[in-house]
Amino acid sequence: MRRKMLWHALVYAEQYWPVFPCSPSKKIPLTPHGFKDATCSKDMIRDWWTRWPDANIGFAVPQNYIILDIDPRNDGSEGGLPGTRTVSTPAGGLHLYYWALTGDEAFTKQWRQGVDVKAPGKGYVLFPPSKTSAGKYEWLNRGRMTLLPRDVYDDITKAKRNRSPVRWPAAHAYSDNSAEGALAWSLQRLALATEGSRNDTLFSVTTFLVKVLFGSGAEKNLQDIALTKIEIQALRIGLDSFEVQRTMRSAYDAVAR
Repeated sequence: MRRKMLWHALVYAEQYWPVFPCSPSKKIPLTPHGFKDATCSKDMIRDWWTRWPDANIGFAVPQNYIILDIDPRNDGSEGGLPGTRTVSTPAGGLHLYYWALTGDEAFTKQWRQGVDVKAPGKGYVLFPPSKTSAGKYEWLNRGRMTLLPRDVYDDITKAKRNRSPVRWPAAHAYSDNSAEGALAWSLQRLALATEGSRNDTLFSVTTFLVKVLFGSGAEKNLQDIALTKIEIQALRIGLDSFEVQRTMRSAYDAVAR
């Protein structure tokens, strides 16, 4: 069991999912700064799980992720939500993992009755095969993540901005067809970026789009065309060429390393 937890933590890190140790059979972080200490560093992970070999595996929600925590004990239900990567929780609930192009939005803590929101930089969940006194966390669906539906995104963002209509990709697992919709939406998001947030938006858009293109299995020429269009849009909104190339390369490397 001890080596098993370390092995799982390292596998998650290889997928660029930042993890950290939590108390065995509990959700309490063992690190000084909790989920803010989450990392993909294999050396750090080996050190942690050597010190706490039975520790549960915490996952800090990263940018471009939204996790919906369904709790049936509080009448929570996934009704109406598209299928996506899913984990069952010990209490009989679900963790639904969705893509979302997140930036500096403020998110509500709850979407609807019994459905809590785990937003980037604001929280964490436990990864399988972590367990509590109530039971284990288990993967029900390890397939591709689905895009968070636009109406749900609007519901859970506190700051409802005056946004121009944006083409939101279809709410289903990405394929070659939906990659084009993701590109169109990303271009719109970049075009609407306000001064002072344009570089951050470019990084977030590029990271999101690279994940979509890789996840959909899109051909190399489609990837190149999509990123070229993003670069052109970034130049149009006033970013200089050197800054654009540096930011996009940083975003690309963060995903495709």
